[in-house]
Amino acid sequence: MIKNTALTDEEKVLMAQYNIEAETRTIFYSEGYKYDKLKDALRYARSSIERRQADASAQEATPT
Repeated sequence: MIKNTALTDEEKVLMAQYNIEAETRTIFYSEGYKYDKLKDALRYARSSIERRQADASAQEATPT
């Protein structure tokens, strides 16, 4: 989910006129959650995969 938030020329003029500044930041997404830090997104993604694998192993070990 990448959204282009480029400013229009009019918006840039208004920002300069009113001395408004903007900064761009990177946000990482994993399974619907947002993270400011890549290491946090990776930690969640890895633990999520491990949980799914553990659940699958438990289901395979259960007699039917």
